[in-house]
Amino acid sequence: MSKIRHTGIVTNNLKKSLQFWNKYLKFKIYKQADESGELIDKIMLYKDVKVKTVKLRDTSGLLIELLSFKNSPRIKQNKIKPYLHCEVDDDLDAATFPNGISAVKQYWKVKNTSRFEIGVNEIPMHTEHPDFEFLDYKDRFEADVFVGEYGCGPSGVVKTENFTHYARGHHFLNVRSPEVIQNLVEFAPKFREVATQCNGRYHFGKNDLITTYIQCLDEKEQA
Repeated sequence: MSKIRHTGIVTNNLKKSLQFWNKYLKFKIYKQADESGELIDKIMLYKDVKVKTVKLRDTSGLLIELLSFKNSPRIKQNKIKPYLHCEVDDDLDAATFPNGISAVKQYWKVKNTSRFEIGVNEIPMHTEHPDFEFLDYKDRFEADVFVGEYGCGPSGVVKTENFTHYARGHHFLNVRSPEVIQNLVEFAPKFREVATQCNGRYHFGKNDLITTYIQCLDEKEQA
């Protein structure tokens, strides 16, 4: 019989997960790392993985590993019908499209089974956060902060003034406190970095904004 080496747990809030396992279950950190590269790509079954891992042990030697992903292209697969299965997923040459646009070549095959039944789990999407509220476009004049959603120019860009002329579809936010505004401005370079990692035209959707904001908060609080 094979022996289980350890259990991996994916988390969207590394700080709170560490607090739970350390404070309440008495697990101790013994190793942590920022991982990327060919090996981790093979393990996770997609390319260009960036993940922070923290391994913890209890007094009996039981080992768990917390994983906090900095990028997860599989989120886009939620929108694709479950009976389509990706057979080929190759990066195209950087010169295929102009202006630094990245793209992949994929072949999808129709099968009689759902891909969600064979280990490719649907990934939950964030739509709200207690630190800020997404306003309707008609209410943009009441917004405290603008974050660009699409386009190679505004995507991932953070503005605190002179933004009401932007078109429908971008993020207009009401924030909980001045500290939140400061954090959003501080995290803007990371927002922009994430926006440039998608295929095709730059994009920074609602889930991208919330997920990246949470990750940046965790990193700031752990620094």
